Amino acid sequence: MSIVEKYPYAIKNWRNRDEYLREMPSSGYVKPTKYDLNFWKWEFLRRNGKYQELYASFERYKSDWDEVIIGDLKDFGLYFYINPLRDSGYQSMPALCNIHKLPDFEQNNKYRKEYKNYTDEVALHSVLGQIAEVQQKGGVFISIDLNLPLEIQFQKIKKILNDNRLITISKTISNVRPSEWLTYLRILDAYADGEEVDVISSIIYPEKSNEYPDFVARDVVRKAYKKGKELMDNFAIGGNKVETNGIVSF
Repeated sequence: MSIVEKYPYAIKNWRNRDEYLREMPSSGYVKPTKYDLNFWKWEFLRRNGKYQELYASFERYKSDWDEVIIGDLKDFGLYFYINPLRDSGYQSMPALCNIHKLPDFEQNNKYRKEYKNYTDEVALHSVLGQIAEVQQKGGVFISIDLNLPLEIQFQKIKKILNDNRLITISKTISNVRPSEWLTYLRILDAYADGEEVDVISSIIYPEKSNEYPDFVARDVVRKAYKKGKELMDNFAIGGNKVETNGIVSF
């Protein structure tokens, strides 16, 4: 692939709204109607100039691993490099929450019949490895007994996390409406293209006035860009959470 030297660069043609609708292999373009967090994290993350530049360095130096700083991926919550131009990149992002049932003694006895040297004890490192293959920021292993009431365990877990300061969310990104996130993506791409604010407003907000002295549309674009950049620089990378309701509509 050709290496882009300007970051951030636009992912899609911001003038064409249809390009921003989610593509599903089986049914073509359909709009995302449920709050798919990883989908949105990827959409904002791949517009982050620092990630774009890191991926470009990977493309440039992947034949010489000494020049590629793999550890930097952890800053973006990723296990491996994903091309920013890949629409389906969200499918390769780490799961937001993993669950894996631990093997029981009965299951282990089946192995003992086949492998005589298999012990009663179950080594959990291989099981846990399926949940978190590499070290990452913010991961915690929690053991839940499915034979006991879950609500009581959830309360205890929350208390333990708080008491040990394992809940480290330092900033809450509020007042961001998922129904506007698609518009934020378009505006981020427009800014990356170096487009003038008045041109952006005339295409994305044609119904809003942009006359002197108020310049309402211009102000709306700038505020939307600020929100989009906040999502791109914080929410997409991790360490923060977004307060929002569950449904996304366009």
